[in-house]
Amino acid sequence: MEGRDALARHLYGTIFLYIVRRINDALSPGSARHPSSAQPYVGVLDIFGFEFFEHNSFEQLCINFTNELLQQHFSEVIFEFEAALYAKEAVSWDPGDFPDNKDIVDLIGSIQAPRGLSLEGLLPMLDEEGNLPGGSSTGWFNKLSSKYSNHAIFQVVMRRRGNFLVNHFAGAVEYESRDFLFKNKDTLSPDAMESMKASSSEFLRSRFQEEGRSFGTQTCASTGRVRKAKAYSVSLEFRQQLRELMTSVRSTHPHFIRCIKPNPQNKPQVLHRSSVVEQLRYQGVLEAIRVSRAGYPVRHRHREAVLEYWRLEKPLWSRLEFEVGCGEYAEAASLLFRRLQERVAHVLPDAPGYGLQIGRHMIFMKREVAAFLDAALRKARIEASVQIQARCRERQARLRFRSVREAAVRIQALARGRAARKLAEEMRRQRAATKLQSVQRGRLARREYQAKCQAVATLQGGLRSLLARQRFLAMSSSARQLQSWFHRTVLRIRRRRRTRAALPIQTAWRRVLAKREVQQRREALAAVQRPYRRLLRQWQSQAVQEIREQGLLRPAPEPVGLLAEDHLDEQLEDVPLGKLLAAIASLERCNAALSFEAKATRLSCERLRAELGDLRRNSIPGVIGQVYGNSSFLPAANFVFLDSWHAYWS
Repeated sequence: MEGRDALARHLYGTIFLYIVRRINDALSPGSARHPSSAQPYVGVLDIFGFEFFEHNSFEQLCINFTNELLQQHFSEVIFEFEAALYAKEAVSWDPGDFPDNKDIVDLIGSIQAPRGLSLEGLLPMLDEEGNLPGGSSTGWFNKLSSKYSNHAIFQVVMRRRGNFLVNHFAGAVEYESRDFLFKNKDTLSPDAMESMKASSSEFLRSRFQEEGRSFGTQTCASTGRVRKAKAYSVSLEFRQQLRELMTSVRSTHPHFIRCIKPNPQNKPQVLHRSSVVEQLRYQGVLEAIRVSRAGYPVRHRHREAVLEYWRLEKPLWSRLEFEVGCGEYAEAASLLFRRLQERVAHVLPDAPGYGLQIGRHMIFMKREVAAFLDAALRKARIEASVQIQARCRERQARLRFRSVREAAVRIQALARGRAARKLAEEMRRQRAATKLQSVQRGRLARREYQAKCQAVATLQGGLRSLLARQRFLAMSSSARQLQSWFHRTVLRIRRRRRTRAALPIQTAWRRVLAKREVQQRREALAAVQRPYRRLLRQWQSQAVQEIREQGLLRPAPEPVGLLAEDHLDEQLEDVPLGKLLAAIASLERCNAALSFEAKATRLSCERLRAELGDLRRNSIPGVIGQVYGNSSFLPAANFVFLDSWHAYWS
C-alpha cells in the first residue's frame, strides 16, 4: 500500500511539472531564442493561509511552516527597507527593535543548512525517527518532550497524551503526533521505477527517465539505476522545495497582498467581525502591523514636521518664521527638534534610542515620543484656543459696553428734548385754548351735520347693495337651473343617439359572429365526419370485395350507382348465413367505433363551449356585466356597451 501511494504521488508530481513546463513554454514568446532566466517575469505565489483546525496533523504543520517562512521573509524585507532608509537618512537605530520568528522556524526545521538539511527541529527529528528500525510517533513525541520541555515556543499538552503546542506568529496550534511518522514516510521502490521506465507508453517512460524528478528515491549518476535514498522523506523533500521557493522569492522584488473575506457567506454589505479578526490574525496582518510599528514608525518630512510642531517652542517662533520664510526647512527642523530632543530626554528618559532622530530629509519618532509631542501639541492648542476665546469675549464685552454707553447718551438726549418739546407744546396749547373755544361750537355743529349726512349715505348704500345682491342671487339660481336643464337635455339626446346607433352595430356584429361560428362548426363537423365516412366506405367496399372474391356475390348487371345497391339484396340471397353474420358483425363494430368517436367529438365540443363561456365570464366585460348586469340604476346604453364588449372579447 505504501509503495503504491508513493508511486502515485511521484507520477502525479511528474505529470504536474510536465503540464506547468508546457504551459510556460506556450506562454513565453521567443523562449527558444532567449532563455527564461534572462527574461523578466511577474510571479504570483498563492498558498494556503494559516491553518488551525480541531485536529491538526502533519499537513497543517507543513502549511504553517510555509507561512512562518513567508512571514520571516516579510520581516526581512521590512527590515532591509527600514535599514536602507535609516542609512540614507543617517539615523542611528537598534536592529533588535524589529520582531523575528527565527526561533519558530528553527524549532520546526531550518532550511538554511547545507542541502536543506538540519539536525535540529521537529521535522529533522521526525526524519531521524523514521530511519530507525523501530521508530514510532510515540518515540518521536517523547524525544521532543525531553529536548524541548523548557522551550518557550514548544509546549506539551498534559491532558491529551501525544499532543503538543507550537506558538506560531498567528497563535498557538495544537498538533496530534499520532500519524506524523506514517505520513512522513514516502518510499518508492527501485523495482517500481525500473518497471515504469520499461513501460510501453512513451509518455510514461519520459516522465520516469527525467533526472531530479524522483520522489523518495535517488538516481545513480554512473549507472543510471534508481536506488533507495538515504534519509529521504516527505518532510525532507518539502524543506528542499521550500528552500528553492525562498531562493526564487528572495531574488525578486516582492509585494505582499493580504486578502480578507468580509463574511463566510460571501454576501455583500455584511461584515462578520470574528471571522475578519481571525483572518487578520492567521494571515499575519497583525504581525505585519507589529513589524511596521517597530523602529521609528512615526516619520515626517522637515517641512511637515516644522509646520506641525512649531507651536511647542515659543522662544524660537521668530527664528523659525525667518527660516521658513527663506525656505530653509532643514535648518528650521534641526533647530526645533534639537530643542525637542532635550525636552523629550528630560520627560522620557527611558525612551529607547532617544526616541527622536533628525534625518537628512525626515524626522523619525517612536510611538512614545510621538504620543508625548501630540499631547503637548494638543495642550498648546487648547491653551491657544482658551486665549483666543478670552480675547474674543473681551472684544465682545468692550463692544457691548460701548454700544450701551452710546445708547444711554442718545436716550438722555431724547428725554431732554422730549421734556422741552412738551413744555413748549403746553405753552402753545394754553395760548390756543381761547381761540379754540371760539370755534369749537361751530366745529361741533358741522361735525354733527356731516355725521348725519354720512349715516344717510351709508344706509342708502347698504340698502342698494342688499337689493343688488338679492337680484344677483336670483339671476345666478335661474342660470344654474337653466344650465342644469340644458345639460340634462343634451346628455339625454346624446345617450339616445348612441343607443340608437349602437343597436344596429351590435346586431350586425352579432350576426357576423354567429355566421362565423356556424361556418366554423360546419367546417369542423365536416372535417370530423369526412375521415369516418371515407373509412366506412373503404370498409364497405372491402367487405363487398371479399364477398365477391369468395364467390358469394354475383356480379350485378349495373355495378355502379343506385342499380348496384338495388340488386344487392338479390345477390346476397345465395350468400351463406355465416358469412353474412360475420360481415354484419364487422359492420356493427365499425359502426360502434364511429359512434364512440362521434360521442367523443360531441364531448370535446361541449367542453370547448364551456371553456368559451368561462373565458367570456372571466373577461373584463363579463365581470362588469356580472356586477352591473342586474342593477336597476344602470342605463340601457351601458347594457348595449357591455354587449358590444362581450362580442368584441368573444
